[in-house]
Amino acid sequence: MSRTPPRYALFPGAGSFGGEFAPLTDTLGRRETRLIKYPGRFGSSFGEHPDTLDEVIESATDQAAALPAPVLVAHSYGAYVAHAVACNLTERGTPPATLIVTGASAPELLSVPPVASPAEVATYLDDTDPTALATAPSPDWREVVIETTANDLRLLRGLTPPATALTCPVSAIRGSRDGLTTDESIALWSNATNGSFTTHTVPGGHSAPLRSTEFPPWVTARCA
Repeated sequence: MSRTPPRYALFPGAGSFGGEFAPLTDTLGRRETRLIKYPGRFGSSFGEHPDTLDEVIESATDQAAALPAPVLVAHSYGAYVAHAVACNLTERGTPPATLIVTGASAPELLSVPPVASPAEVATYLDDTDPTALATAPSPDWREVVIETTANDLRLLRGLTPPATALTCPVSAIRGSRDGLTTDESIALWSNATNGSFTTHTVPGGHSAPLRSTEFPPWVTARCA
């Protein structure tokens, strides 16, 4: 008996291996979700960071393209990867069902902090999401997160926002105390699509939407 492909493609944030999506995955069911695995994060390529953001986008596009009309759910850094993937799929004539972004200003407002040293990256993570390093299971893993985040931010500085206008709906959500976004900056995601657009704000910081009990039903309502 054939298995129904997952419906939701999940795009992690900078330095993340997807753990931030655990509440959503637990609610939706693991068979309904597929984590997009960025190059260098998993398997034999672990620790071999990609040289360009295009490498990440190409790999993510191939993974998402294996799912029929996927719902792209993306956090922070992942929002910009997912947007580029949505543009690629649209250009191929196989657009996603919808694009949902959390904790990310519209692409035209993207500003990447000039952090480079491990100490600077650690401070950036602590300021952005205090749980990112605090929950690391070991000092070695903490270093992995810092190094991976540094490379993700380096890649993101080279982003040229795609010019393709999406046809699918787009939704953006943020935490009210998120220092990386404002209600106005996520509202400009409306420029990315010719389809419908919605925004939402929940209490809390950068990753608060992902932990909010409102998030899973809000996501599924965007796909109704």
